[in-house]
Amino acid sequence: MLYLIRGLPGSGKTTLAESMLKENKVDEHFETDHFMVEDGEYIFHPSKPKAVYVFHPSKLKAAHEECQIRTEAMLKYKDVVVSNTFTQLWEMTPYLDMAERHEHEVTIIRCTGDYGSSHNVPKATIDKMRARFEDIDGEEIC
Repeated sequence: MLYLIRGLPGSGKTTLAESMLKENKVDEHFETDHFMVEDGEYIFHPSKPKAVYVFHPSKLKAAHEECQIRTEAMLKYKDVVVSNTFTQLWEMTPYLDMAERHEHEVTIIRCTGDYGSSHNVPKATIDKMRARFEDIDGEEIC
């Protein structure tokens, strides 16, 4: 099973994904926010104690690519949850394609909470994301 959790910053995506992992509903959790800085180096790891989240637009493409690579590697053997904003369907396409290749079902969950952005994403940025957010047929709302 592949779960794709989508929503605006601060909507509860990471919290939901982490609870799914903790409750053993999935084996792995990935998101581009796992792309962090440790000792001046960019790494992709969700649980490095010295690593900190630093957003750099120039690194976003690499973060998405790394998230996709790790998801595909694990999806061969395990159930995976990916939590990203996924404002538009095309952003999910690589994950939908890999799920089809590995004959996994996909569940799309949209988080709609408003808990405040843990990364201090500016309101203007969130408003732009909200304006381009597409509804997806069959998605679950939480």
